[in-house]
Amino acid sequence: MTTIEIIGRAKEKARLEKILQSNQAEFLALYGRRRVGKTFLIRQYLKKELVFDFSGSKEASKKQQLNNFFAEYLARTQGKQETLVPTSWQMAFRYLADYLSGLSGNATKQVVFLDEMPWLDTPKSDFISALEFFLESTRIKNGSRFIDSVWFGIVLDSERPYPCKRRTL
Repeated sequence: MTTIEIIGRAKEKARLEKILQSNQAEFLALYGRRRVGKTFLIRQYLKKELVFDFSGSKEASKKQQLNNFFAEYLARTQGKQETLVPTSWQMAFRYLADYLSGLSGNATKQVVFLDEMPWLDTPKSDFISALEFFLESTRIKNGSRFIDSVWFGIVLDSERPYPCKRRTL
């Protein structure tokens, strides 16, 4: 396998490394102009920690987005867990929580990467409320030991920040 070196981006890599070394759960919203390498940076720099990698599809229906999410879920679980396509984002995140809780613990953070979030958060999709519920309920249900091992990276292709109360690069 060929290793691709990331040239430059020292500031961004240093911040990603700081987040990886943190002893708490982190949520990162990364945004900027299209085609400048945001997704490449996350996938290359964090490839050893990536445990789930899903991209939204432009102009896809909620049903198609959930089908695409489920395809990634099936690939990660090798079809050994849930077998029904989720009908809501809340159900999809329940599947994700079950998958993550079954992963063996290790010393490094486990990265869940959700790319193109604005394409997932369409009107009436309930994506954001389901994501917030997932993050909060997982923290309460599993305690800090589990949630501290999960880090979320969201890439946004926009000049204007997407509503997010968490840290940004």
